Amino acid sequence: MGKDLMYVLITMIIIFGTFLLLDISDINLDSDKKNHLLKTITIETF
Repeated sequence: MGKDLMYVLITMIIIFGTFLLLDISDINLDSDKKNHLLKTITIETF
C-alpha cells in the first residue's frame, strides 16, 4: 500500500514538473504542439 502511494506521488511530481518546465521554458511552442505533448504525457502516464 505504501509503495503504491509513493509511486502515485512521484508520478504526480513528474507531471507537475513537466507542466512547470513547459510554462517556464523560453521555447516558443505552437499551442497545438504543446497540447499534443501534454496529451501524450497524460496518456503515457495514465
